[in-house]
Amino acid sequence: MDGALYHVCARPNRNEMILDGGTMKEIFLGVVKRAREKYDFRMEFFFVIGNRFHFLIRPGEGSSLPDIMRWIMGVSAMAYNRRKGASGRVWECRYRASVMLPPGEIPQASSREPDAVSARRSQAAAVTVPGARRAVDTAVARPVRIAGRGS
Repeated sequence: MDGALYHVCARPNRNEMILDGGTMKEIFLGVVKRAREKYDFRMEFFFVIGNRFHFLIRPGEGSSLPDIMRWIMGVSAMAYNRRKGASGRVWECRYRASVMLPPGEIPQASSREPDAVSARRSQAAAVTVPGARRAVDTAVARPVRIAGRGS
């Protein structure tokens, strides 16, 4: 979705505290900074804590969220494994992404047409967003399923 704002989060495998301060957190943030040089995206907000990270990210024109996240998670996993002398999976799953809908795009319920909201949400949610598992209706904080892998 062009110009979309995504809430993205991921956890390390086994919910380990690999990002809890120190060197690995610095390495991860360095990888994110390098990704910013490689891909066109705007990081609206982020936080990194010991066992997860959350981004509010807006991919730029010609950049896709799956490419950005695959690079960040892949390069950070390689750095982690190299530092620890380990191999294998670092992240619990690929990542979770939610499309953040602006308030003006959220359908409002009508007393005459109770199914109108569901119909409009279904139409909006039918857009395939690679890597995204759900879209979030920010006004009522209810997940809206969208088509795509992992949905």
